[in-house]
Amino acid sequence: MRIFAIVLLFFVGGAHAADIKLAKTWSGDAYGYVPQPRPGPLALFFTTGIKESLTGAFTTVSEDLRKAGYVIASMDVPCHGRDTPKPFSRGEVRFRDAIGLNSETPVLLDCWAARSVGYDMFSGYIKAVSRVITDIQRKKIAAPGRVIVVGVSRGGYIALRLAADPRITDIVALAPVTNLQTLEEFSKYQVDQSVYGLDGLATALTTKRTFFQIGSNDDRVGTLDVLRLVTEIKHRAAANPVDMTLIMTPVDGHRSSEHERAARWVLGNASASGQQMAAPK
Repeated sequence: MRIFAIVLLFFVGGAHAADIKLAKTWSGDAYGYVPQPRPGPLALFFTTGIKESLTGAFTTVSEDLRKAGYVIASMDVPCHGRDTPKPFSRGEVRFRDAIGLNSETPVLLDCWAARSVGYDMFSGYIKAVSRVITDIQRKKIAAPGRVIVVGVSRGGYIALRLAADPRITDIVALAPVTNLQTLEEFSKYQVDQSVYGLDGLATALTTKRTFFQIGSNDDRVGTLDVLRLVTEIKHRAAANPVDMTLIMTPVDGHRSSEHERAARWVLGNASASGQQMAAPK
């Protein structure tokens, strides 16, 4: 049995749970945000639950952007937070024993796998995120204009699925899931790539600023799966320029990194290639 983990990061001076304001859209979609004295650009974060996404449990990018005046906001990822299935949130030890999982095995993505059969389990969620963006802008919690989306691991899949929303300008995907079939939890399921594959969003991704980070040997989400998506995005762009940063980090296993660099990339507003010189032909 392979053991997968993301290292939890805890930071001094970051946003605290008490800073988070909870709200709902007119449709009842629950979200959390950390307000600013003066509304700044909106940055949406997806990791697991609202609290973890906004207090820096998995990435420092949220704190860096908050300090820079961004309004950070989040929703619980499907099967997490208030959407955690009862068998996972109550009597978890007995549940693990009953299905033969040891204490180190992830279970919440088993919920993704179970829900994925027969319909697109994310379509309703993506629409809910869109309503949250509208609600935040309508209430003038955040300034109109740029909308940044940051996702870590499973949250990276959510961030990339949001590419079809024209209001989203920048996507940061740190150690992202790009192929559900690669996840161990989906080993007993046949993933419908026409529904869950990201190739259908590759054209939309050519129009976004994107920042990818993946470990050189990430056997949890699949390093080659991430590179294949990047290649597909470039293929769809053809001869058109693509504003994409891809960083492969020399680490084994499933770890996100380059958080400070990702924050600087967002705050830079526009990508730059630096000094340009002719290359040998």
